[in-house]
Amino acid sequence: MTSQASIEELVELLHDTDEKLEELLAGEIDSVTNRAGRTILLRRAQGHLRDSDAIAQAAILSAIPSHIALVDSQGVIRSVNENWSRFGRENEATPVRGGAGVGVNYLDVCDRASNVEPDAAMAAQGLRAVLSGVQDNFSFEYRCDSVDEARWFKMAVAPLSDGHSNGAVVMHSDISARKRASVELALLTQQTARRERMLSTLLASIGDFASIFDRCGRFLFVNQPLLDFWGLTLDQVVGRTMPELGERGHPAPVAQRMHLQVQEVFANGISIRDERVAEDAAGARHYEYILSPAMAPDGSVDFVVGSTRDVTHARAAEQAIRASQQHLRHLIDGLGPSMFAGLLTPEGIVVEVNRTPVEAAGLRASDIVGKHFADTFWWSHSPQVQQQLREAIALAAQGTPSQYEVAARGAKDRLVDIEFSLQPLRNESGEVIYLIPSAIVVTERKRAEKALRNSETQFRTLAESVPQIVWITTAGGWNIYFNQQFLDYTGLTREQSQGYGWNTVFHPEDAPRAWEAWQQAVAGNGSYMMEGRLRRGDGAYRWWLIRGLAQSGGGTGEGAKANWLGTCTDIHDMKLAELEISKANQELQHQRTELRELNEELEERVKARTAELNLARNEAEHANRAKSSFLATMSHEIRTPMNGIFGLLELLALSELDPGQQETLTAAQESGQVLLHIINDILDFSKIEANSLELHLAGASVREVVEATCRLHRQVASSKNLTLTMDVAPEISPLLDFDALRLGQILNNLVNNAIKFTGSGSISVAVELVERGEQTESLRFVVRDTGIGISSEHLDKLFQPFIQAGADITSRFGGTGLGLVISLRLAELMGGSLQIESEPGRGTTMTLLLSFGLYQGTARVLPRGRAGMDALDALLAGRRMAPGDQEAEDEGSLLLVVDDHPTNLMVLTRQLASLGYAAHTATDGAQALQAWKSYRYAAIITDCNMPGMNGYELTTAIRALEETQGKDRTPIIACTANALPGAAAMCLELGMDACLVKPAGLAQISATLDRWVPLTRLGARLKDLSSAELPTAIAGGSLVDFFLLAEISGGNVQAQAEILAEFRRVSQADAEDLRRSVQAGNYPLIVQCAHRMSGASLMLGANKLAAACSRIESGGAAKDAVAVRAALETFEDELRQLHGYFDTLL
Repeated sequence: MTSQASIEELVELLHDTDEKLEELLAGEIDSVTNRAGRTILLRRAQGHLRDSDAIAQAAILSAIPSHIALVDSQGVIRSVNENWSRFGRENEATPVRGGAGVGVNYLDVCDRASNVEPDAAMAAQGLRAVLSGVQDNFSFEYRCDSVDEARWFKMAVAPLSDGHSNGAVVMHSDISARKRASVELALLTQQTARRERMLSTLLASIGDFASIFDRCGRFLFVNQPLLDFWGLTLDQVVGRTMPELGERGHPAPVAQRMHLQVQEVFANGISIRDERVAEDAAGARHYEYILSPAMAPDGSVDFVVGSTRDVTHARAAEQAIRASQQHLRHLIDGLGPSMFAGLLTPEGIVVEVNRTPVEAAGLRASDIVGKHFADTFWWSHSPQVQQQLREAIALAAQGTPSQYEVAARGAKDRLVDIEFSLQPLRNESGEVIYLIPSAIVVTERKRAEKALRNSETQFRTLAESVPQIVWITTAGGWNIYFNQQFLDYTGLTREQSQGYGWNTVFHPEDAPRAWEAWQQAVAGNGSYMMEGRLRRGDGAYRWWLIRGLAQSGGGTGEGAKANWLGTCTDIHDMKLAELEISKANQELQHQRTELRELNEELEERVKARTAELNLARNEAEHANRAKSSFLATMSHEIRTPMNGIFGLLELLALSELDPGQQETLTAAQESGQVLLHIINDILDFSKIEANSLELHLAGASVREVVEATCRLHRQVASSKNLTLTMDVAPEISPLLDFDALRLGQILNNLVNNAIKFTGSGSISVAVELVERGEQTESLRFVVRDTGIGISSEHLDKLFQPFIQAGADITSRFGGTGLGLVISLRLAELMGGSLQIESEPGRGTTMTLLLSFGLYQGTARVLPRGRAGMDALDALLAGRRMAPGDQEAEDEGSLLLVVDDHPTNLMVLTRQLASLGYAAHTATDGAQALQAWKSYRYAAIITDCNMPGMNGYELTTAIRALEETQGKDRTPIIACTANALPGAAAMCLELGMDACLVKPAGLAQISATLDRWVPLTRLGARLKDLSSAELPTAIAGGSLVDFFLLAEISGGNVQAQAEILAEFRRVSQADAEDLRRSVQAGNYPLIVQCAHRMSGASLMLGANKLAAACSRIESGGAAKDAVAVRAALETFEDELRQLHGYFDTLL
């Protein structure tokens, strides 16, 4: 008691003394010094000191960019920095960090989140280990994505002791930038290694001699051609100088000179070009070699590349030099087109930059080097971006790197998203000597990320909208997703459903069976399906059909099936119905006798019905075969004359034409191509039946499509004294994203109908801008005529296949009735509509509404005029003149052409002659087979459908003879007008080697023959064909297009006379066949003869005679004797005039 009283007295004395000191010193003094020299800190000053320490500690923690919390020995958060608090506010939904503020037990937060985030359990385990003293510290990396981006963090825990209580410091650091940088660095390293392998392979495979020298003149690399030239291996050369190779390498004087030149290149950094002469069995050959320095980033010479080539043929050598220099530049740059790298001074001045982004911007290196980086092309679009870059340069110069995403100006002034990095480069003393800017285009990556987010949103929307339960589970049975339907049915919360919680709703009798079926499905990576009972929220059970499919995880082997996606369908009512059915079956057993009798009666009815169905099926199959046969016949009949037309147009393009003729030729080629594309789609039966036509979007001009359409029809309109006008609104964007071919097809149909049904007046084509959105423009196309019009009762028929407004319309104007149907389907396929307004006697207005996307790229420009003809010139450049038959047979290039149509034979042989081939001809398979037995042909080009022995039978006969007689295989190339699917495959199956589809152009014929019968192009030439060589009397003729004839004959008047004489002879025989068929009333033969003469007439440009033949063909197809005889009179008159005209020429 005495000791305790003393203590209490002492405490009171100290308290009174402290108050007395405060009163005496008036708060002006914080400490005093006693006689012994000891400084005593007063109580008020001690409190201030503790407050200052706390404030300083809080300021330090807040200044650290990491998220920091101080926890006590129980895991309760006692203090956090501002970054921790801000992250908690911004990520409240994050299980581990959201809501973890001061006063909250962080261990409890991690434990609760363990079921959702496995990383939370690891965090709790590590924190407990540090608090309990089991571990000195703990850290691990984990992923924590936000709504907008993927993020990675590093958690670190260290013990904390202040002398009074134990605890720990918990720190979360954002390492997302480091993670992304490591991924990009790995990709860059992989790309660099690949380019090095590509360069090594390239240097080893080029025909020139290539080598690389180090600073001492030793070989680092020698390619195979040089090794072969010396007769050495790579191991015998690498590491030695040129003089050290001795007599095995270059001659001593040459070797010594080149060795000294290598040293000179290293010393001066300047390339040396020199030439030497070598003697071989063929005589003296000149070799030019170049020693070029490869510069390091610091400006010194890293290594020297030597290349030697044979310059005896100067042009080939020059081309090889350019290729070598280009590959060398690729090595120096070393980065792809989507990457940027450079070197800056600490002040931001550009020292070096890779070439690819400079050239993409249309600049030169001199436009960039020496300027401040912020003032260069890529950043000039935004002062804000330039200022941001200047600030980053200032930080990097002080040693602080920067990395951020920004928009940069790219090629064609388009902005691209890049991930930009600016890193300081230090010397050995730590001083920043350079800045390294780098960037990679991330536009596509951002688009992909956005697409992925959209895909996830669409899946969740779909899953929440279906009336079924949708679930996603891992292969181990751990559920990661249930839609709202499951929660509503079971009454469980989403947290209760996660993991294995969903197993609790299975009926006890069904749960083992369900788990066994699940394990079997997972083991076999197959599908999962079973029927089971699931407990409803009110405790009742209902039957469900549960199905699941393994979803590929993108790998192979174990773990390739990452998750299982499944559904649950309520079949409770169906199961009850099955029980009812079972009961009903028992009752039905008692009625077996009655049902047997009824069954017998039904069987008789079924037999009768089956017979009816079989008959209907046979009729349907017959109709289907008839349609397929019709399409094949139409393909052949249309493509046969088109083959001649396209061949003549290509040959015509070889001559020198004036601008007017070039425009006419361009229009004809455009028309032919449009017609060919349209025919391809119309004749493709499977596309028509299955609605599988596809659009090919590209940048194009609406104005050009409309102009081409009007240009195509202007001559026809003018011949009917009709005015054809067009008006395209100027505010329509010059380039839009659409299928120009399909739009042109629609407009051609509409304008063609307008001209066909308009006797007088005008036709106008107008395009208006209806609406412009951010990414699209809505357009209205209006085709208006002053024609006969259509009554309202017939309007609905116009969009039905093969149906026109009336029988009188068909007889007067012809046509298939497919034009508007195809136009409507194309309009709908393009997301638009086609409407019609018409009134009898007042004309028709067709309105096409379409929306096109804005196009950001560059439009594809089709060759026109002389440019289009240059394509043919390029194709035939270097081709030789066709040799004589014997010369061709001797050299193995003689061809055999088989076709039953004389005009097609003529066109194809002319085309082959233009390509440098000589050819024999035959008009059927039998003649061709006999010719094959008598001559050595390099290849046979044959029509497939011919009278007598056709092309297929000819191929079968030749292949059989080759096998029995041991002859070499003769390449056989089909030239068929059948464009239906499977036609080419059938040709190959029957033994042919290739297939050309009529009309076959020079490019297709050349590509095929270059494979099977290649010709040398050395010294070949193409004779210049000029219409100026035509006699004035012939060029001025009006019954025949002699410009076409000149192209076929190569401007040879004698050849023209022979062609006309042949046509006169064949047409006399064809005309006699036509007269006999008309006299006999044999309509199929009428159609055949008229079609044959029409195609031949068009090939020579005898258009009036061809028109008369076409009218006879149409009348024969309609079995209209009156129309046939009327057209025959015109035919006789035109043929008489044409033959008389020939007589004056021949």
